[in-house]
Amino acid sequence: MNRGSRSGEDEGDYCIAMADYFDGSWVIVRQGTGHLPNVPEGREVAVRPAPITSLLSQIGTGVNEWNFVTSTDPERDAQVRAEHNALYANSTYDTMVTTEVDYLVHASQSDDFWNLWDASVLAGFASTITNRVVGTQHQCTLKANRVDEDGDETGEAIIVTSIYCDGEWTVYPSLTGIVEGDSPVRPAGTEELVEYMAERVNDWDFADDVIEDEIIELTDDRRKTMRRALAQTANLPVTDLRDLILSLPVRQAVTDDHQGLDYRSVWYSSQREHIAGWLDEYDGRGAYNRKNPSTSSKAFYGRFKCAPGLLWLAEALGEDQDTCRRAIAAADEAGPNPASECGAFRKVVPWSRIIELLDARLAK
Repeated sequence: MNRGSRSGEDEGDYCIAMADYFDGSWVIVRQGTGHLPNVPEGREVAVRPAPITSLLSQIGTGVNEWNFVTSTDPERDAQVRAEHNALYANSTYDTMVTTEVDYLVHASQSDDFWNLWDASVLAGFASTITNRVVGTQHQCTLKANRVDEDGDETGEAIIVTSIYCDGEWTVYPSLTGIVEGDSPVRPAGTEELVEYMAERVNDWDFADDVIEDEIIELTDDRRKTMRRALAQTANLPVTDLRDLILSLPVRQAVTDDHQGLDYRSVWYSSQREHIAGWLDEYDGRGAYNRKNPSTSSKAFYGRFKCAPGLLWLAEALGEDQDTCRRAIAAADEAGPNPASECGAFRKVVPWSRIIELLDARLAK
């Protein structure tokens, strides 16, 4: 990573982060993580190892002037820049990602843009993001390529161009799609691009051994404590709900019949993994960059925008199959907006019913 000029060219020293996949997990390689001077092509230089906090400081305090939203008050603009640099100079990752940075133009890309970037990383593609100003317009471009085992790009690339207009980022359809070499972009939608990458994951990207589903066994004392909290508050901490979810079977008949078993176009392999991942770090910004973190399972149930996930939760907790089918049918009729679908589902299976199901499950 490095700072970019207004035209999107590399500028200043690089921040380098290297990780090795070892024993089933990714581990940062300290000797390959740090600062790297930006030198003329052909000249080799070594990485200067540095702690992650130092790299965060370099990134946060290296923001270009043109990255800041400007106003008609130059003194206020200067104050905002100074506040930003003071925050990032000695900050931790947790502080930085939970801080509102609305005065930065590039701080809040659209969900479509980040979903495609996430998909490119999960598919093992080589990804680059370039920020630049074209005329008076801010543009952010994601380019992702399949790579061979040596890391060399191969095949067609996906291009995603996002434009900042009227205070928000929007993916630009005619400049978003699939491209080969210097050919024009062949426009494609978000779902098509995700499917394109999912179908091109290299064989060497798959783990050699099957990774077993995470199973958590709840002790009798833990169940009693959770049930007591549920009775007192009509709610549960999300950490308790997540552990309970991870103790439930992945396969559920109505959910599998409704959605099928092909999850190649999304990052999760089951709705249980989807919900457990969503609840992980739910009390902070987390991977979803939440603006309103919460520790409340009730809040999660009201905010979650995936009807098949709500279906899986109700079914796994013990809701009868007829009610499950009726609830997901109501969601389908209310579509295609995810919020409308989930709202219709919750009318059939409200939070009060989830409380009953949770209590019955904890009592077993």
